[in-house]
Amino acid sequence: MKKFFIIVFLALLSFAPMMVNAGVAIADINDPEDLQTIYLFYSEDCQFCQREKAWLNSLVGKRADLRVQYYEVHENEELTKKVRKALDIENGYIPLTVVGSDYFIGYNESIGEDILDALSHYKGKDFCDLVPLVLEGKSTSGCRIKNDGIYTNSNWREFPFLGEARLKDVVLPILAIVLGILDAFNPMLLGILGLVSLAFGKLEKKGRRIAFMITFFVALTFSTFLFMECWTIVATMFANRNFLYLLAGILLLLALYQLSRFFRLRKKESSYEVLSSHRKEKLQQKLEKLTEEKTLSYALTLLFVFTLFLGVLNLLGSTGLSLVYTQLLTMNELSMMKSWLSIGLYLLGFLLTVFLLFLKVRKGENQKKRKGGIVCLLVAIFFLVVAVLWIVKPALVLFNF
Repeated sequence: MKKFFIIVFLALLSFAPMMVNAGVAIADINDPEDLQTIYLFYSEDCQFCQREKAWLNSLVGKRADLRVQYYEVHENEELTKKVRKALDIENGYIPLTVVGSDYFIGYNESIGEDILDALSHYKGKDFCDLVPLVLEGKSTSGCRIKNDGIYTNSNWREFPFLGEARLKDVVLPILAIVLGILDAFNPMLLGILGLVSLAFGKLEKKGRRIAFMITFFVALTFSTFLFMECWTIVATMFANRNFLYLLAGILLLLALYQLSRFFRLRKKESSYEVLSSHRKEKLQQKLEKLTEEKTLSYALTLLFVFTLFLGVLNLLGSTGLSLVYTQLLTMNELSMMKSWLSIGLYLLGFLLTVFLLFLKVRKGENQKKRKGGIVCLLVAIFFLVVAVLWIVKPALVLFNF
């Protein structure tokens, strides 16, 4: 009898490894950790949220390895804020879908395909599941955030006097002022300033001359702001990888155009000569006619409208810096307030420089070809660098390094 039990015991031992392996296999199939989780931040009043919820519910019904955790943004306000901060998202758009450390804002068929791609990418791999880390109050600094095919890191740093801040919140305002100053040296604008200075110089009354100058600068600033704000809307609507590649191509063309301007200006006596003699004559006549209007309010209204036209002319022949900077703001997903503040700093640097240049022109100090040409060369180099980074290392354009 003892021999029988010994034989049975040894037989069981021989089958033990097979049973353990089978048990592990069963555990792997049913292990909750093997499940993939999608985190959806939504609102009951959001039409796109409801469409995504219906799609996710149908998806879960087809896949046993998938689950969805729903967080109503109004009921989970603090969590939503923490997740947005961890993902470096400024705007409050919904639905917000998180898979691992990838996030998707909004919903349509294309975004649905991107979510499926993210699930496939993470399947069977170790990855940073960001939302549970936020829920547990753990650090997410090691997570690589992916949005629209671009990997970045949540990039908070310590700065003197500022404390903890993101790199882009410090760099973008400084860049705004620098680019605004450079944009003021646009050869087309220098040509316009020469004409305006000549027309205003003929005004005998100082008060009338000051009123004309103020109106001109206000209208010029308004036209530039309007262009930058409109481009922000366009850039937000078409913010995707293909659009960025297209924009990189446009930047390369702009760089070549600025280089050609640099070489052309070297042959000219002055930056003002970018305006043809026929165009200068027509614009000069219009300005002089405006200044001769007897009714001041009517004259200022006409000047405001005419300056808007000059602003469009300036933008068509400008350096293109305002367009590129606005695109940078859009890519970095700043809140509306921070975006307006950055544009305001850009306009401040631009306007102050234009005013100083205007005073120089008034004193008869001509802008030599070298100044306008060097700015075109600097802008061309800047465009080339940004275009290459957008293609090769887009995270650097998002100031994540």
